[in-house]
Parts: sequence; structure tokens; C-alpha cells
Amino acid sequence: MLFSEVVGASPTGNERTNVKFAQYDNNLSPLIFSLSGIGALTDNTLYTWRIPLLKNPMTAYTALRYNLSLYSVSNSKPYLFLLNHHESINEYYTVADTSSVFTTALTNINRFVQTVNGIDLQISLGSGNSLPDGDVVVFKLDNSKNGLISDFTNGNDTTNYDYYYFHTINMVMAQKKTVNTIENVGIGSASDSINYKRDFGLSWVKVHDTSTSRQTTNPFTTKTSTPAAITLNELTSYASATLNLKQGLETEGSTAMYRLEVTVPIIPQGGYLKIQIDSAKLSSMSNAYCRVGFNFAKSTSDAQVLRCYRVTDGYIVAGFSAVNANTVLQVFFHAKSLIEMTSESISIIAYGIYEDTTSLIATASPVSLTHSNDSFPSTLGHVEKTVTDYDATWYNTQQFYEIEGSLNLRNADMGYDFRVVIDDPSTEYGDHRMWVKKNDSSVTGWT
Repeated sequence: MLFSEVVGASPTGNERTNVKFAQYDNNLSPLIFSLSGIGALTDNTLYTWRIPLLKNPMTAYTALRYNLSLYSVSNSKPYLFLLNHHESINEYYTVADTSSVFTTALTNINRFVQTVNGIDLQISLGSGNSLPDGDVVVFKLDNSKNGLISDFTNGNDTTNYDYYYFHTINMVMAQKKTVNTIENVGIGSASDSINYKRDFGLSWVKVHDTSTSRQTTNPFTTKTSTPAAITLNELTSYASATLNLKQGLETEGSTAMYRLEVTVPIIPQGGYLKIQIDSAKLSSMSNAYCRVGFNFAKSTSDAQVLRCYRVTDGYIVAGFSAVNANTVLQVFFHAKSLIEMTSESISIIAYGIYEDTTSLIATASPVSLTHSNDSFPSTLGHVEKTVTDYDATWYNTQQFYEIEGSLNLRNADMGYDFRVVIDDPSTEYGDHRMWVKKNDSSVTGWT
């Protein structure tokens, strides 16, 4: 079974520690650790092999026995060649368990999402809990709470501690090497945070009484703790969004089309954007139109389709590829005013995982709109518009397709001289020209 280790004296990074479990009451079978993948060894050089999480015997005042064997492994021979063997009856003994629970806390100034080399994380040991020289703090990271990407290559307090990271089990040992009064243990000032909101935490923290000098007892646990997890904060300070009326009127009961532009932070592939409106004041309409503008690209995942669709309280844009920080995204959408609004906010929220509202990245500064309660004069401007989208393939410049729409008039008395104005869509939707023909059999031309 693969275990974990820290090997001193210029490790290669290819070391592997394996453990073989056995029952001691079955012919005194020992627990065996083997270290492989190490580089060449040099005479008269001290090598340190640190194996974590070994427990003392359950019975106090019990001595331990260690056997250390050094083998040479040849690719041309099917057996091991014994170079050296050492048997040691440990003269130290195990003391009774007198460990106590104490309070620790994870602390840092900055823990926003998408922070690079700026998480100065520490474990506060509490008042009066400075470690003596040689004692160690061991902390196991909780793999289910991966909000921070901690850097353990160099701890952020190498003046007072030597750090050893056991990567296989995601655990750190910090050994005190000074007599300074220090009531915290630094983890890593170069740590990063992931792209979206998540927790970060430790499974446990333990303090062990040990020393770099000769002792009469085995190292033992003095304190244990489980600090509360911390939560990454979503971003709150990126550029504001802008909202522009592109079609329709901003009056009570009217439907208008808006163009929304928003500058976003990193949105990973699989994330999504939500345009959130107050469903008591605005309606996204069952037949409303929503589409993406520039800087959206279809996701490279075959399971994702670039789409913008209606939900009860707004619209969702999903199925796009990863978006870089400070990218301006553009969305067109319809909203119907249900009541008069002097000022109503529309929120733009970015998430890191599709349909996971806990994966919050950021909420942009909301945009506001105003819908007045007009008296609705007898002009066609105040209408309820319903447009049926028609997608067509154009084969040549002489082929035309109809786009049908209906105008639900608010006032039957429209007067004698009125007209319908249809905006040319080429200004917003690309190089497409709309041709208009009056519904009159005597008219044969298009304008």
C-alpha cells in the first residue's frame, strides 16, 4: 500500500514509500515500510526518512524495536542483495496519554476567490500556546474542502519552523527551531484560491512533544484540535455592467429589449452567467428572446451547448468556453414591466459550476432601469409586441423570407394618419438587410 514520506538530503521527487500491514500476534509479524525510487547514496552522508502517523503502543512504558535494512536492487537479478542491516531496541518508552483538546483557528487577511500568491494563511494556536524548541505541529488538510491551493514548498515562517509536506496524504509537519514566542504557524503566503466559492479547512491539528536532542521518552501528543473551516469570499469589486434599451418603451406594461454588457472575472468552462430580475416587477416572458453577443464561444465539451434561456427570475447563459478575467460579455434579452418602477436593479451573477449556486464567483454592480406609468396616448408606440423569430438559410441575394409579428394595440382609436416603423436590424445583428413591403396588392415593390 502506498504511504507518504519526506526524504531529506536532495530528494529526487520519485521516492515511494509502501507499507505492509501484519498482525503482531501472528508469529510476531512486524509492520514493514519500504522506500524505493531514491537516488544514489553517498558515504558518510546523513539521510532522513520521515514516516508520518505512526502511533505509540497502547500500553504505557513500552519500548519499541526498529530494524533497518538496506538492499540493492538489480534489474538483471530476480532477488534483493542485502547491503546493511541494523537492529535497534529503542531505549525510549511510551508515556501515558495525557493529551488535551485546545482551540485553534485558521486566519488570514485575504481569501477572495481567484487570488494569486496572496493568501497569507496561518493557524492560530491561541494565547499561551507557543511551542518549545523542537516540538512539532502536524495538520492534515481536509480533501473535501479544497478552496485554497496552498503552497507548502516554502512556508511563510521559515525563521521559526522547518516545514515538511507529505503530499500523498496532504499533510504538513512544522517543527519549531527557535525559542521565540510564536503563537501561530504559517502555512504559505504564496497560496492561491480557486476560481469559485468553496470552503477550506483542516481535518485536525496536533501538537507533539519531541526534540532534536536525546530524550527519555518517545514523542507523544500533547494537544489536538479541529479548527472551523473558512469560506472563500466572492468578488465584489470588478467593473460595473451597462444596460442599454435597444427596442421598445420603458413604460408599465410594455416589453423592451435590452443589451447588457458586463466585465467579468475568470469564469471556468462549465460555469454560467445569470441575469436576475425581480419576477414581481419584471417578467422574462415565455416567448421572450434572449441571445448572446460578442466574446462568447461554444464550450469545447461535446456535452455543452452554447445557450441563453429563460428562467422564472431572469435568464441564464451557459455552455460557453472558459472566459478570461476582464472580458466584456454581451447579452440581449427581453423584459416586460409589470408595475411602475422608479428604479429597479438587475443583478448579473457568475457561477463556476453549472446549476450549482454555491459555486459563486462574483456579483457585478447591479444595473438599474426605470419604468414609468404613462397615460398611453393614442399612438402605436405603446404596444405589446410579440415577435416570432424566423431562422432561414439564404441561398442568394434574390431570395426573401417573411418574419411575422403581431402588434397588440392598447388603444383602438389610433387616428387617421399613423405608420409602423421597423428598425433595420443590420446595426445590431450583423450584415443582414430587412426589406419591408406594404400589405397592399397594388404595391409590387420593396423598400
